[in-house]
Amino acid sequence: MSKILIEPKTRFRIPEICAALAIGIAILALAGWLSGLRFLAGQWVTYIPMAPSTALAFLLLGSTLFSFARIPALRVSRLFALTAVSIVFLMGLLVLVQFILGIDLGVEQILSRTNELLGSTPLGRMSPLTAVSFLLESAAFFVLINRERHGNAPTAASLLAIGGTSINAVVLIAYIYGAPLLYEGTIIPVALPTAIAFVLVGMGQIYLAAPGIPAYNNWSRTSMRGILLRAFLPFMLFFVIIQGWLDLTIQPDLSLNPAVWQSFMAIMASILIVIITWWIARRTGSEIERTQETLAESEERYRLLFENSGEAILLTRPDGTIYSANPEACRIFGRSADEITKLGRSSIIDPSDPRLHTALEVSKSMGQFKGELNLLRKDGTIFSGEVSTAIFKDSSGAERTSMTIRDITERKQREEDIKSRNDDLTTLYQLSSALADTKDLENMLELVNRHAVESVHTTFACIALLEHNDLVTRAAYPLRSLGHDFNIGGRQPVTALPVCQLVMEQNEPVVLRAGNPEVDSMERTTILLDFAQSVCLVPLRVTDHSQILNPILGLLILGEARGEKREPFTPEKLRLARSIGDQAAVAIRRLLLREQAASRLQRLASLGEIDRNIASNFDLHLNLKMFLQHVIKQLEVDVADVLVLNDLLQTLEFTAGLGFRSPAIEHMRLRLGEGQAGKAALERRSIQIPDLAATGDVFAQPELLEAEHVAAYFAVPLITKGQVKGVLEIFHRSVLVPDMEWFDFLDTLAGQAAIAIENSTLFESLQRSNVDLSLAYDATIEGWSRALDLRDKETEGHTQRVTEMTVKLARAFGFSKAELVQVRWGSLLHDIGKMGVPDEILHKPGPLTDEEWMLMRKHPTFAYEMLSPIRYLRLALDIPYSHHEKWDGSGYPHGLKGEQIPLVARIFAVVDVWDALSSDRPYRAAWTEEKVREYILAASGTHFDPQVVDLFMQIPK
Repeated sequence: MSKILIEPKTRFRIPEICAALAIGIAILALAGWLSGLRFLAGQWVTYIPMAPSTALAFLLLGSTLFSFARIPALRVSRLFALTAVSIVFLMGLLVLVQFILGIDLGVEQILSRTNELLGSTPLGRMSPLTAVSFLLESAAFFVLINRERHGNAPTAASLLAIGGTSINAVVLIAYIYGAPLLYEGTIIPVALPTAIAFVLVGMGQIYLAAPGIPAYNNWSRTSMRGILLRAFLPFMLFFVIIQGWLDLTIQPDLSLNPAVWQSFMAIMASILIVIITWWIARRTGSEIERTQETLAESEERYRLLFENSGEAILLTRPDGTIYSANPEACRIFGRSADEITKLGRSSIIDPSDPRLHTALEVSKSMGQFKGELNLLRKDGTIFSGEVSTAIFKDSSGAERTSMTIRDITERKQREEDIKSRNDDLTTLYQLSSALADTKDLENMLELVNRHAVESVHTTFACIALLEHNDLVTRAAYPLRSLGHDFNIGGRQPVTALPVCQLVMEQNEPVVLRAGNPEVDSMERTTILLDFAQSVCLVPLRVTDHSQILNPILGLLILGEARGEKREPFTPEKLRLARSIGDQAAVAIRRLLLREQAASRLQRLASLGEIDRNIASNFDLHLNLKMFLQHVIKQLEVDVADVLVLNDLLQTLEFTAGLGFRSPAIEHMRLRLGEGQAGKAALERRSIQIPDLAATGDVFAQPELLEAEHVAAYFAVPLITKGQVKGVLEIFHRSVLVPDMEWFDFLDTLAGQAAIAIENSTLFESLQRSNVDLSLAYDATIEGWSRALDLRDKETEGHTQRVTEMTVKLARAFGFSKAELVQVRWGSLLHDIGKMGVPDEILHKPGPLTDEEWMLMRKHPTFAYEMLSPIRYLRLALDIPYSHHEKWDGSGYPHGLKGEQIPLVARIFAVVDVWDALSSDRPYRAAWTEEKVREYILAASGTHFDPQVVDLFMQIPK
């Protein structure tokens, strides 16, 4: 395995150091001008110092260099750099304009407050050469700031910076050798601090424009080369400067032979070199040993990592040949290291992978690549791998590439599983949302079948639900598959389907093949295995741990009828089918419970309506007709009738029916024990025949079967208080297999019918009793009235006449029938109080004394005392008690006035006087009708109520 050279990291930040030094020089110059210490602005007092404007410009340039090198991406740094460089550029341009035009605007004098001259040169004035250097370095900064917009910006900035740096480097060399372009010349020289600052800023700009140049890299690295350069280069420069200065200043004074002087200088240089070398060796010897030990440890760690890595590692050359492979690479590719290195990259990467070309291009252009590729094992199988490449240099400096490979087959499989699960969850979510919005069971079943076919990718799907221990095919999708029609509505007993029964009991999906010998021909047809290649039976059961019962609802049948060579029911598809079945079971159960609850509410409402009709109406025929409407609607049957028992004849007679096509049933009479209805009544039990054709029962009325096409029959005896009242018969024109809830509701309805019949019978008996009692009351009262007439011969016939006329007048006033009965009774008994008057007063031929009149006028009170204890005569008391009261209040017994007098008493008063005056009495003859009319009209408003008088006069007498 080749050694790997780890590139050293940069220790120094050259632009920031250069910027800091330039800023320091500028600050010293400004401090010298402000404090009056002119030597701070120059190297020697005899040389020209740095101008104040130059110092200010270097403050701006140095700050720009520092901020741009430190935080180049910060927006504030960019704005500051643009502002500062613009000011420096304008200052340099202004100085050049002044020099060309020969004018002086006095800017420097304002900053330095002096007009002194150094020789013929103004003290503290920026030279044109300085201005040109500022223009060059300012332009270099402008280019660097906008380098993103121009591809050649680094080259342009480097050239501008090199130009400014080169000018001032020449100035520095001139200063070293004591010839700063001659003060008496026409060109103003650049100050020594100015030249140094320009070189520093220029070096920083060059580094920013081209950070990878060898001069900077070798100087700034922590390698041995960098250490030697940093140690000897400053010394050599210092020695050259010192030697030039000594040659000019000391050698002439010593008057030594030049050869001796040069030998002396060589010896001094050698001594300094030995001292520096000894210092470097002492300092770096231990570091080299530590570096070698560290390198050895690093190589050992890398070797261990290379050999023991859990990822395959391959080392390649630029031409793509593999020269090293770790054990993990040998394992995942199934080849030895020699085979891998001999065959090269083509033995491990699938050349047909379209991503290979892109991977090579990216790795070549960017030096690294990370992505997925198809890889080859020795046996030719292809697997997915995550490949990472990186370019490095070995110990000889040759370029190499490391390739790290991770087998991601399992991860890809997990991703596929996760994607499949996500797809399944999406499907189930969509199905759940759709089922939540579906309110109709048939639509829901069709929706489940369609989702199952599209998600599990089968040929067809159908749902069979349990109904009264029968498995009924309710829905299928598509309705026709490969020329086969699904038997929608087909019914088979669960006991005849052992495989289906077992699946529902075990509550686990089962896959059956076409040739499975355990499935008989009938069950094969039921589960559609007679034309499908394979079917999957998924039980529909709502699993709720909070409930004791988790009823099975039926089966979801998925079938594959195509002869493709594939497995239609993989574990993943079975899991999805089971989830769809669970969701379908919950939705079906919800709708069934909803329909059941709605049906129960409707049935309760029907029972309530039947109860209200029975309680408010005693007409048996109307009640039974309404009752049968509810029976047919709630039980969902075609025909129903009620046969009522005739207790005298002990026969069942047709009373009400609904849904019959022929009227023949209306004449039916059955003796107890005759036919199914007679048998139900005699034996007091229900008769149930769900399928007349299948059971072979002999029906008592075969003509009814023929006329009504009856297929199912039910008869329930109507029993209340232990007595049979009749029979409720149910007919249906198709086979009917109801559940227990249906039969319970039928029994409840039968109880309601029995109550209706009993109430009607009791009401009829009560009506007859009331009529008999009323007749008895009437006969009794008439008997009392005749007894009064017999006692008082003078008024014989009077009671009957006033009674008839009072009833006629009361009818004209709008009295009801019941009120007229009380009016009649009150009229018949109007003088019953006279029973308490002695005969000598009642039959006295002459006038009565005051005492006798007082006793006579008590007869209304006697009537009240006699009749008030009789409850059914209390409403008839108004006439016997108040018929002698007068409209003006002068009557008796209480002197009532106006409308205080009961209306019926006011009516009777007019009729009583009319009949009395119109009849012969022992003490006077009858008046003529005209005379009586005049008398009554004259008494209107005093004795009689005027309204009663007006109406009385209008009716015929």
